[in-house]
Amino acid sequence: MSEAFPTQAQVVVIGAGVTGCSAAYHLTRLGVKDVVVIERNQLGCGTTWHSAGNITLLESLPAAMSLFRRTRDTIPELEKEAGQSIGWRNCGRVVLARSEARLDDLRRIRSLARVIGVDIEIIDPAEVKRKFPLMRTDDLVGAAWSPGDGRVNPTDITSAYMRVARQRGARLVEDTKVTGFAIEDGRVTGVETDKGTITCESVVLAAGLWSRRIGAMAGVGVPLYAAEHFYVLTKPIEGVTPDLPVFRDPDALIYGREEVGGLLVGCFDRNAKALPLDTLPEDFAFGLLPEDWDQFGPYMPGAIERIPALETAEIRTLLNGPESFSPDGLPLIGPAPGLAGFWVAAGMNSSGITSSASGAVVAEWLVEGEAEIDTTAMDIRRFAPVQHGERFLRERVSEMPSFHFDIHSPGHDFKTGRGLRRSPLHERMAAAGAVFSAVAGYERPVWYETGAAEGWDACLGEELAATVTGVALFDLSSMTKLALTGPDASEVLAGLAGAVPPDGLATSAIMANARGGIEAAPMVLPWEGGHLLLDLPEQLVRLPDWIARNRPAEARCACTDMTGGLALIGLQGPRAGALLAAAGAARDGMSAGQSRSVEIGYATARLVNLGARDDSWLLILPAEMAVCAHDALVLAGESLGLRHAGHLAAEALRLEAGRPAWGLDFGPTITAAEIGLAPPASRSRALRTFSFPTTGTKPMGAEPILKDGVPVGLTSSTAWLPASGRALVMGLVSGDGDEGWAIDLRGEEIPLQPHPVARGSA
Repeated sequence: MSEAFPTQAQVVVIGAGVTGCSAAYHLTRLGVKDVVVIERNQLGCGTTWHSAGNITLLESLPAAMSLFRRTRDTIPELEKEAGQSIGWRNCGRVVLARSEARLDDLRRIRSLARVIGVDIEIIDPAEVKRKFPLMRTDDLVGAAWSPGDGRVNPTDITSAYMRVARQRGARLVEDTKVTGFAIEDGRVTGVETDKGTITCESVVLAAGLWSRRIGAMAGVGVPLYAAEHFYVLTKPIEGVTPDLPVFRDPDALIYGREEVGGLLVGCFDRNAKALPLDTLPEDFAFGLLPEDWDQFGPYMPGAIERIPALETAEIRTLLNGPESFSPDGLPLIGPAPGLAGFWVAAGMNSSGITSSASGAVVAEWLVEGEAEIDTTAMDIRRFAPVQHGERFLRERVSEMPSFHFDIHSPGHDFKTGRGLRRSPLHERMAAAGAVFSAVAGYERPVWYETGAAEGWDACLGEELAATVTGVALFDLSSMTKLALTGPDASEVLAGLAGAVPPDGLATSAIMANARGGIEAAPMVLPWEGGHLLLDLPEQLVRLPDWIARNRPAEARCACTDMTGGLALIGLQGPRAGALLAAAGAARDGMSAGQSRSVEIGYATARLVNLGARDDSWLLILPAEMAVCAHDALVLAGESLGLRHAGHLAAEALRLEAGRPAWGLDFGPTITAAEIGLAPPASRSRALRTFSFPTTGTKPMGAEPILKDGVPVGLTSSTAWLPASGRALVMGLVSGDGDEGWAIDLRGEEIPLQPHPVARGSA
């Protein structure tokens, strides 16, 4: 007798793939019994069933490594609770390096793993050969060995998650399509299906590559897109045994493992083939796409070069299945902007099995208000609305598979989907030699090549020199700009930030959650009818969403996005004041934090004094006047040593001043006391800035900081000062005193010196 269709639930999970079933498992584990999982077809269909099933711990981003470890740590308990095997095989993983640059990158990951609690070793080619005798190793310079890695059966882990969830009270409704949502007063109140409506308090969207289409039914943008994804399966090969490690050869864009005595070898291809959902049949569930040897074939020579036995192996099949990718290669996790009670866990970028702990993150966030793992870098609200478009996503997905295997460095960025958002000064910056990188879809100058210097490090040196002897001009227009206006604007700001800036001064506003973690720290200054909030580009969607969720609903206050209508120009250096005067701006008598209306050439702008001296200023002006003001400054600066400067220089100046940045150095799990913006309260960790001399390897972030030889934190921001040959690093650490500090830089422990800074909010 079939179970009656449920008409109500506390939480409805959409999608019974591995992520949705994990969410149900963790929700019920936290005591939410009334959970309904809706599946358009059958448990484990979609992309889950044809996954390679690899469980990896080796990742370059701290949050991702922590997420993968959470999945790995769940496996023994899950098998015990479900009373079934999920096919777990702890065979380890080797990640190969064909170049010193790749090996250096693997050393960085090994160092990060020390702090996360993951065991990763660097091994030589001979050791690789011992672990995988069929592998050619004479062209390798080394490899990383992750003994905790392994593999599971995708179908078994999915059914185990769901089995335990059902034992705790969850219900699974298969062969049911979502047709819409019931929404009242900005909150989701029900899920409409072809079998009826389920009223609910919350929804978790975990529908894989269908998440974008289903999210659109609720007015929620889910920026992901599907691509064709390939692996080949061979018949049994002599010497291939179940205990062979999983392998990855990133320089050849291939990976593989044992499969029923043969090999599974897949690729993360360049120029991947986008897969519009409209091309899939309506009943697509356990289906596959046609074989495409033209797409996969170019990667077979590299696979054969690595494992010569593949040349004579008999191919069983070339599997082509859809996988969905986000625009930056990180999952989409968290509350949907603009719709209360709606959560997303999607865009797993072909790592759904090893990322299945994302279900735990959403469950904890939904039930307890915070998750064990800080996934700020994966927050779905990091994307601007323009990054949700069909053409952008379709073109970007072509780069996403291979992007996973790239070695990232300053200036490395995507080639597709560029130029979505541009400063009104973009053409002027390009003419000045700007090298751009995109942030939240916005083209931001990273450094400037003038011809006299080439390469980011040499150009950075010139830009920083201008801030010491002349004046540097920064186009900061990519920053988020929100106008908080209305009769109750000051009252709302005080409720969100604890206070209103004193005497109309520009200052930082710390917006904290109920646990004291910092959700935002915008600069706030007086604005017509209220206040102007300036924040990072990544806060374009997240900050107004957080304000909407936490402000009094009845307050007479509007939060308006002014980002596209305003330009920001920063000036830094001992001649900045003289430059303003030469361009016609009357800035005399302005103390730190004060602002006033001034004229720059023919343009009118709001001028803000950012420092105690006459060397740090900010101009805020209408976008249509930006070029006029810029040209006036350039003309006036010809005799004052004016130079354009980019984001790398701005970061170096920020670290020199000891100013932490939200999303890098602090966030929702870190308090104001820990970063020095509030009185300390017997804290066990604090944000500190250090320096050290470097002539070769430069820090990139996520390097361990050691105290007396013991890892006590990670670098969260890094910068290089070419003139002094020193690097600056900032990180949240445990430990006191000025002695015994060091950084683990690719396995080399280098002493650190505390960098004296004057911490403050101005």
